[in-house]
Amino acid sequence: MTIAEAIDHLGLKGWREPNPRFLSWPPDVFGLAAWLLRESGAYRMVVARNPTLLKNLKPEWIPRKGWHDQVEEIGAGWGRDISPGPPSEVAEIWRAFRKAVLHADAPPRLANIAATGLWQPLQTLLAIADTACRQVGLPKSHEVADSQNDPGAAPAHARRPMSVEALIKLYECLERHELGRASDSRHPEKARVPTTLCRDIPSDRALVLPKMRTPQTGLTIRSMSHHLALYSGAEITPVWMPTRKPNPPPVAWESERSRTYNVLVVPYPYSIRTTQFVPHVVRQHTSDSPTPFFSFDHQPLDLTPKRLQSLVQEASARVGRLHGMIFPEAAMSDVAAASLFGERGVPFDLDFLVCGVTTSPKRGELGRNEALVRIRDVEGWREFHQAKHHRWKLTEDQVRMYHASGALNPKVSWWEAIELRPRTLRFVELASDCVFSVLICEDLARPDPVGDLVRAVGPNLVIALLQDGPQMNARWPGRFAGVLADDPGSAVLTVTSLGMSELSRPMDRLSQPASRVVAMWRDPIRGVQEVTLPQGHHAVVLTMVQQDIEEFSGDGRDDGSTSTALVLGGVQTLALPAEPAPASPKRRGR
Repeated sequence: MTIAEAIDHLGLKGWREPNPRFLSWPPDVFGLAAWLLRESGAYRMVVARNPTLLKNLKPEWIPRKGWHDQVEEIGAGWGRDISPGPPSEVAEIWRAFRKAVLHADAPPRLANIAATGLWQPLQTLLAIADTACRQVGLPKSHEVADSQNDPGAAPAHARRPMSVEALIKLYECLERHELGRASDSRHPEKARVPTTLCRDIPSDRALVLPKMRTPQTGLTIRSMSHHLALYSGAEITPVWMPTRKPNPPPVAWESERSRTYNVLVVPYPYSIRTTQFVPHVVRQHTSDSPTPFFSFDHQPLDLTPKRLQSLVQEASARVGRLHGMIFPEAAMSDVAAASLFGERGVPFDLDFLVCGVTTSPKRGELGRNEALVRIRDVEGWREFHQAKHHRWKLTEDQVRMYHASGALNPKVSWWEAIELRPRTLRFVELASDCVFSVLICEDLARPDPVGDLVRAVGPNLVIALLQDGPQMNARWPGRFAGVLADDPGSAVLTVTSLGMSELSRPMDRLSQPASRVVAMWRDPIRGVQEVTLPQGHHAVVLTMVQQDIEEFSGDGRDDGSTSTALVLGGVQTLALPAEPAPASPKRRGR
């Protein structure tokens, strides 16, 4: 395949013209350059000892100290004002690349981008476009207003130089897909609209998304950029959820003086019986015999709104304002969640809620296992449901570990009786420099297909909801959390229920007390922290602290310490007040 044929395959119309439209839009420039470098593998040349250079390209646009300064200056200037079109340097570099692709005696092939030196202009275009879009996915109108109303305030572009006009245009690329309409797993036709910052590259060929973290180990195309991410593939639909905060922002993490998140983790249900695992018969069209499915029956909800309010009040008394609340996978049914939290909001002074909910399967059908996520912004509460991407397979070892042999035959491999819905992964904006996403159990354990997307964007926090045993670092959640902490550098929080943690007791450890390790935190700075719930306690408050860090791309550019890492700043456990015993009925006298 020639390079020209590859660009045609990417679907970029008009690229053969001397002054193509896409050249004035930084995300499209980034998308083309990053896609060609990735497909050819030529990005590796940035660390080659004696890389091949494109002849007659003046100046020599190759990664070096002077190159870094030039890229920063050109990209920052482009970001401040994109209305006149691309910088003259960008147009010059493109003309040289276009000439080499279209007017060479022998059309250069995609596989030869490294050998011909054509990686050189592509890497420079990628770096300039990436710099122009510094944290472009997270503009804040109040930052612009503050800089205009307060002469002493830092300029709005101090951390993200893109002009106000350009920010609005690019932000609309995100908003048009998500804001103002219901989009959840119950309406798959609405959930299958991917987010992309591109204007001219079709979304079914490649997507360009905002990016939060740059991996500091290894060398992949993800290593080449700080602010933009390239992703291809239609199996997982990425959706970016910008959240408009009021002006001025009320939440603590929007303040430079206090950049913390206080999150209440409720490991509910507190007790689980093995009889809650129930065989479920469903005949699949691929087999004449029924597939061995199982479902999970929830007990009546014994966590009332009043008791949950007591936990919230106690947490607020301990740490100040509480920002979010997290429940594990399959914590309750969707009906119970509606009664506990309300239909569309959260009856507490919080900013987000993440809760694992299930819909029980009807006879002969399949149910649902989803993450219910609610986010509060200036317009009120927004809600979505993200479906689990893989079924849980209960093996013989797991059936015995959970002592469920009386309910499920251990000699049979049991599959979770849930539908496999269209696969969507959302990136939810919490603050001007912090984004989280949610995975459900097997989504963490089975990296395909969601892993590449998570690593490309690098959310600051990955929340993994599990219906699993103790969250010990030596078990599988520790291994897979470590992968994401290493690349792209996300903090990972895994959460299971106390009931599942205590139910999990290997046969050779029956003499040991049941484990109460209900959560695990892992970040690339301070490592691992297992979270244990003491006897008589019912919830944990985690204080997560943002830290500005400096990251370097594979071509040697630094990000000016604009990246944000999350570390665990504190852990406090809470106990529910004892409920008063019911009053004894008065005995009537004779």
